[in-house]
Amino acid sequence: MRRAMKHEEEPLILHGNVKIFNPTGQPVLQLLTHMMVIRMPDGSRQLPDTIPVPERLLRLLSLPGEFFTRTPDT
Repeated sequence: MRRAMKHEEEPLILHGNVKIFNPTGQPVLQLLTHMMVIRMPDGSRQLPDTIPVPERLLRLLSLPGEFFTRTPDT
């Protein structure tokens, strides 16, 4: 994460509008605390439309966009 942030021109915005270029693990995890994954009866996963996906954070962590909705066996 910190290596990826070295190439960024914009800081990561944490809760409380705190701007940081070298986040540690705890603030990064705090950005994910509001994520909610809904498990459907068929076993698929969906995200509510009301909660934005932290796409930039996923990109900085080198995680795929479908990280939250991909089922464990895929």
